[in-house]
Amino acid sequence: MPRSGNRLPFLALESRRRAGFLLAGAWLIPAILSSAQLYTVWQLADRPGSIWRALLIQAPCWLVYALITPLVLWLERRFSLRHPPRGRAILVHLALAILSAAMWAAMQRLIVRSVLIAAAARPFSGGVFLNAFLSWLPMAFLAYGMILAVGVALAASEEARERERRAGELTRQLAEARLTALRAQIQPHFLFNTLNAVSALAEEGNSRAVARTVELLSGLLRATLRDDAPSEYRVEDELRLVEQYLAIQQIRHGDRLRITIDVTEAVRAATISSFAIQPLVENAIRHGIGRRMDASSIEITGRIVGGRIVLAVSDDGAGLPAEGGAAGGVGLANVRSRLITLYGPSAELRLDARPAGGAVASISFPLVPAPGVSEAYA
Repeated sequence: MPRSGNRLPFLALESRRRAGFLLAGAWLIPAILSSAQLYTVWQLADRPGSIWRALLIQAPCWLVYALITPLVLWLERRFSLRHPPRGRAILVHLALAILSAAMWAAMQRLIVRSVLIAAAARPFSGGVFLNAFLSWLPMAFLAYGMILAVGVALAASEEARERERRAGELTRQLAEARLTALRAQIQPHFLFNTLNAVSALAEEGNSRAVARTVELLSGLLRATLRDDAPSEYRVEDELRLVEQYLAIQQIRHGDRLRITIDVTEAVRAATISSFAIQPLVENAIRHGIGRRMDASSIEITGRIVGGRIVLAVSDDGAGLPAEGGAAGGVGLANVRSRLITLYGPSAELRLDARPAGGAVASISFPLVPAPGVSEAYA
């Protein structure tokens, strides 16, 4: 990933801090307006009092909301109302809104009235506090709701920017993936062996097999070279591409290669990052089947487990390198990177040895039904 992409979380944090300070400072506006209102009332009633005294009475009350603004913005991310489950988030924000009203009432009555005005006629008591609390409660909910709404808007905007960043990064990675797939699928020895198979079939007079091989190779090249390839395919469409690739490999390896595809309809209807399965199959053939002279098998399975798609490609070939080297190299690393970019850090790619011999490469990511596909698959 580019270095600029790594700076985004830091920049987002700085942006949230600036927004928090700006919102906290914005409470100076109602503090000044309410102070001006109180001063005007005094003047109209011909009561003594300066603008500074009015400010000392009103400003500390609004200071409560200036102080809790950063906390509300933080809680909106920790207990967000934008995503389910929302029950606990509602309780947390409701409790803080009520607490802010209590803090306002305490500030208004205990500090302002008792200290600044020294209103001996109405000493501080539970009844006085409760009256101030209940009278301010509707405004407290309104003020808290304003802070929360701004927090939701800021978080939604940040998420939208992150989605745009991921989309841009995914576009770049898909371009690289197509080039990687092109190099992997059209490397000289692959074309050489495929053309050798075509030549052998032609010498045998098997014109149908020749035509079929050329047709499969042409379709594979068209799919690889598409400039308008989407970032995601239905798993069903991705499997068709894999079947074309395997059909060519079947011609090359003949009876040495046995293929089984067992993918449920629910998985076939879901979406997957394009060119995600083929590198797993190629890895099994190159590093597993290609090292053996006797018959070998490849099995592709797909299931939904706990709301996640799990696709696995297993072989009974030579297995993983004994020295611990990473079979697959750039191809599988590319798939892992694209899965994480598209589905987040919960996406996973594993390469494990099979107890009975061979290896299994598996990918796992959250289920994303294709557009128009029933949510019953989830």
